[in-house]
Amino acid sequence: MRFPKWMLAGALLLLLSAAATAADRFAEGVDYRRVSIPLWLGHADTDPVVPSSGSRVAYEQLTGQSTAAPGAGGSDPVARQFQGRGPQGTEVRYSEYRFGNGDRFRELGMVTRHGHFSWEISYKDQALIDWMFRQQQREPGR
Repeated sequence: MRFPKWMLAGALLLLLSAAATAADRFAEGVDYRRVSIPLWLGHADTDPVVPSSGSRVAYEQLTGQSTAAPGAGGSDPVARQFQGRGPQGTEVRYSEYRFGNGDRFRELGMVTRHGHFSWEISYKDQALIDWMFRQQQREPGR
């Protein structure tokens, strides 16, 4: 069975305050209710290696919110943004970057060749960086 890399965060709960990942996949049989730290998922809409449906399904499993509704995710020209709460009340965010053919991202100074390299824009996203540094470690059992 394949596990999303962020599920490792559950094993490291005592060390982590939050987790951010890019281009991850949904895994059958994973108990998403166990996620107990804030999580930010990122994916490019045209990823040719790991379809963005993997992150969409994970976000939907975690929050119970659909990413498919017309207009869902807002009108930001760079990314569709989603925010919800996980089963344990922790914040869950999902950014689906509108990579398209890549021109917009090259204009932003990125070297990404195709949509699978969404970690480049994810980890350059100032909103994600600011969010990560606002997180505080929770006490065990809370």
